[in-house]
Amino acid sequence: MSKSTFFIIAMLFMSISGCCQIGTTEVAAPKQQKEVVVFDSTRNFLGNDNVFSYKGQVLFVLPVSDALQKYGYKEFKPIDYNPNSHALVHYGDDAEASRFNTKYENLSEKYFYVDSITPFRNTLRDTKYIFYLTEKGNSNNRCCYIYNPKYELSFPFVVVSYFNHIKKKYVGNDVVIYKKFVDEYDVKTGDPLQITDDTIIFWRVKDITILNNEHHNFVLLIENGNQTASFWVSRLSFSDNKKVIYLKDEWNKLVSKYGFSMMKTALHQQIMVGMPRELLINSWGEPNKINSASYGDQYVYGNKCVYLEGGKITSWN
Repeated sequence: MSKSTFFIIAMLFMSISGCCQIGTTEVAAPKQQKEVVVFDSTRNFLGNDNVFSYKGQVLFVLPVSDALQKYGYKEFKPIDYNPNSHALVHYGDDAEASRFNTKYENLSEKYFYVDSITPFRNTLRDTKYIFYLTEKGNSNNRCCYIYNPKYELSFPFVVVSYFNHIKKKYVGNDVVIYKKFVDEYDVKTGDPLQITDDTIIFWRVKDITILNNEHHNFVLLIENGNQTASFWVSRLSFSDNKKVIYLKDEWNKLVSKYGFSMMKTALHQQIMVGMPRELLINSWGEPNKINSASYGDQYVYGNKCVYLEGGKITSWN
């Protein structure tokens, strides 16, 4: 074998050896980012919107009036509840409340974590959800709640993050409110309040609590000068577009835009010719249906119809 041939074979061997010594590196596949569902703290009841964002939230069970306490709460079940079983089951052992599944004192004014949520369909093929709950500070008290996205009034909770949002928004601030919902007497002295239905004044919100009645009203403690009153409003009114309370800055901007007379009409949940769509919604809420035509729009509220052209009210019946 010539030197040159030996050199070529040696180089080829070294090249093959070098190739055999190439290592490999495992590269991890990108991790799938878990979608973070953020709870909308401006709403207490979400309906069908982002129901799973209730997971991790703390729910306060609303109290009810003395007359209703014997009936307990509807839609609470044992923690091992099976929605496919038609057996009658109860959470609690109050005989008078047996049709309603609960014992009032087991749940009232307690805080529950939403541990997990599972959807299911009932016999009518409606989608509902099982909320698995654990009482805050008492891990032995666990139960299920059947969430129906169709009926806000059946939702017996205030979400703590929502309540904190409401307090942050209003407490310490000046507001204009619908006189109809203000108690007629000073809550400290018992004297009649020196205001009328036509009086528009600014009140300072001192605190917000919850009234234990069947309507689950919020109660705002409000002050104006030497007068102290309570203003009660359904928890639903903070969630929907029907406004019975305006922050001072918000009120002043709308008065500058639409005039005092029109704003007073909207505050009293009434409408007038020339009122813009924005104030119609503030006054009467969202319509059940909107019919559009070449001449304008028809907003349907039950058996009432409001007609708009160019975004302003022209008539109603």
